[in-house]
Amino acid sequence: MFFMVDVLLINSPLFRNKVTGYTEDSLPPLGLAYIGTELKKKGFDVDLLDTVSKNMPLDEIIKYIESLKPRFTGLNIFSTNFDLVQEILENINTKTHFLIGGQVTKNTHQRIIQFKTENPLDVVLGDGEYITPELVEGDPKEQPLYFEDQRRVFRVDASSTYFPQDISKLGIDRSFFENEPIENKFGQTEANIITSRGCMYNCAFCGAARSLNKGLPIRTRSEESIREEVDQLSGSYEGLDSIRVLDDLFLRTVEDIDKAARIFRNTSYWRTMAHALSFRNAQQNDFQTLSRSGCFEIFIGIESGSQKTLKNINKSHDIEYIKKTIENLVSSGIHVKGYFIYGFPQETEAEMEETYTLAQQLKQQSTRYSGNFTVSVFQFRPYHGTILYQRMGDDARTLRFNRNTRLKLQRRSQFNFHAGNFSNASDEIVESYVKKTMLLNQ
Repeated sequence: MFFMVDVLLINSPLFRNKVTGYTEDSLPPLGLAYIGTELKKKGFDVDLLDTVSKNMPLDEIIKYIESLKPRFTGLNIFSTNFDLVQEILENINTKTHFLIGGQVTKNTHQRIIQFKTENPLDVVLGDGEYITPELVEGDPKEQPLYFEDQRRVFRVDASSTYFPQDISKLGIDRSFFENEPIENKFGQTEANIITSRGCMYNCAFCGAARSLNKGLPIRTRSEESIREEVDQLSGSYEGLDSIRVLDDLFLRTVEDIDKAARIFRNTSYWRTMAHALSFRNAQQNDFQTLSRSGCFEIFIGIESGSQKTLKNINKSHDIEYIKKTIENLVSSGIHVKGYFIYGFPQETEAEMEETYTLAQQLKQQSTRYSGNFTVSVFQFRPYHGTILYQRMGDDARTLRFNRNTRLKLQRRSQFNFHAGNFSNASDEIVESYVKKTMLLNQ
């Protein structure tokens, strides 16, 4: 059979149908681009299809794959689109070799290998950069964890030949991206980078929780490699004036503030994820240094205003510390976006009210300063394999994620998914708290 391309990498869809009026920004699929870069280094012809940025419906994706006739088709998979990826695989009527990867494969690979397709199917648990080229070559050095009926499962852990011990050595070809740079909400031309893998925290709702990944080391890129990438981006994208760091370990400790100032010395602006505890030893002059370095916004997962809920999800439950940290940031001229979640298992309406009250207080507090406080709010979703997912026991096996059409918040389609209501409050109450907390941004 004639194949038009060696490998087609697909940033898998969030929705079955095209979303009318969809104008939301989406992040470029950096993980797939890292894999595509290694494939290109080996001489393979690689295409990357970003179905999210293209707002492609499922039937068009299937037609595209069948018309391109890739020798290998690689897709990422998430809890929220698990059924859609399955539907793609089961409806392709052309020969191809499927490769599936993503964080949730560690918990779902036994279900994935049951997908009904006559095509070969490999599932990769872990980093895909080094193993994928050898799977395409057809000569992997390591034995699969599972092999039967054209189905294979490979584990890439810290002992694997394919494990990227030094992620500073990984390159990324940004010609794969059609949605970078973007114009962010502040009117700046912006590109995105990743500086670490793994996490030192143990959030019960997150698949990267430390207790779930004890065998994997936390890996951070060298200061030199990050600085080189930032400088390359500035040279590649005309008018680029902002960098967004997508991982929350870039500012792990107060010592990282000076490092950030050195890295972004030639960049006008930058923003990053961070954990509230990153600033536990910071003094006011440290926040000023952060601001002077060009940091204009920090994203922090606060999650709840209830000490009981915060303890249950393994988050910092010192509410006064959270308030003070965010005050230190906004008083230094740094905007803060706080992330909140409603509907945790057994959460009560009273606990939701505590969360709303905290969000109100943080918003009101910021009005006294040049830095603004905004919110991003979600209904709880039990992602596969997380601590909260495991606590659900057998009930978790029947979970299905769907769009929450009742939460019709503008420019929020990518995030309005649910798998049920696990709190002690009604659906209407949970949704009312999501909506009224989002209204704090107005």
